[in-house]
Amino acid sequence: MKRKRIAMSSIALATLMVVSLFAVVSSAASVSGQASGTITPLAPNLVSSMMTDTGPAASTSFTTGQTQIFAVDSNGTLWNTSMALSGNGTWNPLGGVCTSSPAAVSMNYSYLRIDVFVRGSNGALYHKYYQNGWSGWGSLGGQLAPGTGPAVASWSAGRLDVFVEGTDGALWHKWWNGATWSGWQSLGGKLTSSPAATSNAANNIYAFARGTDGAVWQKYWNGSTWSSWKSLGGQIATNTGPAVSQDLNLFVQGTDHKLRRMGVGVGSAKSTAWGTLGGAPPEALSTSSPGTVVLITGQTLVCVSSTTGNVWYSADSLDNWKVWQSAGSPPVSTYQSEITQGIANDGTYNYVMSNTALYKCDANWDVIMTNGQAAAQCGGNHFGPGPVYNGILYVLCTEDPPAPELAHLGLFNASNLSFISMVDLTKVTGNPPTADQMNIGGVAVNPDAGLLAVLSYGPYGSTAVTNAPVFTFNLTTFAYEGSFQASNHPTIYNQGICYYAGHYYYSYDNPPAGGATSVNGGVAVMNTDGTNTTQIIPATAFVHGGEIEGLDFRSDFLRVLCGRYVYTFPFQATWGQ
Repeated sequence: MKRKRIAMSSIALATLMVVSLFAVVSSAASVSGQASGTITPLAPNLVSSMMTDTGPAASTSFTTGQTQIFAVDSNGTLWNTSMALSGNGTWNPLGGVCTSSPAAVSMNYSYLRIDVFVRGSNGALYHKYYQNGWSGWGSLGGQLAPGTGPAVASWSAGRLDVFVEGTDGALWHKWWNGATWSGWQSLGGKLTSSPAATSNAANNIYAFARGTDGAVWQKYWNGSTWSSWKSLGGQIATNTGPAVSQDLNLFVQGTDHKLRRMGVGVGSAKSTAWGTLGGAPPEALSTSSPGTVVLITGQTLVCVSSTTGNVWYSADSLDNWKVWQSAGSPPVSTYQSEITQGIANDGTYNYVMSNTALYKCDANWDVIMTNGQAAAQCGGNHFGPGPVYNGILYVLCTEDPPAPELAHLGLFNASNLSFISMVDLTKVTGNPPTADQMNIGGVAVNPDAGLLAVLSYGPYGSTAVTNAPVFTFNLTTFAYEGSFQASNHPTIYNQGICYYAGHYYYSYDNPPAGGATSVNGGVAVMNTDGTNTTQIIPATAFVHGGEIEGLDFRSDFLRVLCGRYVYTFPFQATWGQ
């Protein structure tokens, strides 16, 4: 609340892929450095959740049963989550500046190594891997066609085969033999999509791509030679490509933007005819390639991205993929130059708190009105975050630097931001703590209990690690009612608090010595008496850095302010359980 750090870049969700810890197919991506761009004060960069013309790829760990999902936001950051069929994990940023889907595979699932490939912003192939931790990015050279990315397959431990569309439109191949990378080999053809590839046995590879006629074309390695190109027919939507699983289920998005499937014949066996699936995701498909993989259960999973930015998957292959579930996505973030302290909403409008001013914004964060004297009207110069409830915007106000410390609660009319009144929380009935003892951070309204919950910023004048104190006041009379602490979750700087579905959520920072970006902060949830405190979002989820400030819920989405960016996370029913 009282020390500000600023991150200057923008973010949006982009690409999703699901990765195998065995073998996988995927579509394109790119990476290098940090994105640049112009950010206009109070003009938001509100982003959608998936990058145009990108989509998922899929694979599963045969030792853990987890499906590895990778996604790229519009700022180019690669994200990863581990997803079991019973639910989704937390998204974690892996860096980079990607512009389309990544490709990933595990070439030796016995020790859970994952290799990820993307197209760099200079057109070259880039690579990173996980083995007891993530490596940095390394360039493998080459030049990929714009708007396309790699595919990768593995037919044995220590073996990787990577395929790309070159700038000449041909399929190009590069492989790792366990010790060194080969040079680039042209396999010819004329591609109009990112390729797909898989292996279903030792020393064989199947490669697929969209041809100039819109059909799917196949090429096959039999252990000694490559076959000629063979058409499998069908018609694939423009800007999409095929996906293929290890059991040779081939999926595409048709020109009607519905999924189609073919079982690819092995050897002299004929392929099945193209057919539709038994079910479909509840949202329309985006213009992107699907992803697919064989699960440990023997089922074939297929996943897609929707026009709203959600990722959907079905592993119901025994019943023709009728049942679809959401796999979630990385957080959306919105940049606002004046958002330094908090955010709130009334279901229609957004409200922004800077150090001294209040802003009312529309759903797109465009400013409608401002109260630039709001902090002065509350008798201080520094706001703490608070909510909108029953047409009133509640905010905390203090002095920074403290001279002396204040614990003022400001009430403003949400319709026009006009000042209603100020309550000095140290002078209400009920023998409240002093301003120094409270050292106010943020305030929440708990309508179920008729309470205001004031979160302490931390021990006054100290950097001691303590369980966060919360002071409660009557919502109507403002009388002091008591306090509690978050259980078994020590923090240093506590910033914002909100109430949702019977629980308090609060944000905090545990910065390293000397300041800099929060490394141990995040967002936690607790019961209304402070018990069962659990971190639900780590600091690493806030990729632009900065202090983790106010937070609120809008519909079923938790929104968190960090470094002047608002990150949006889908509500998880397991939070607080």
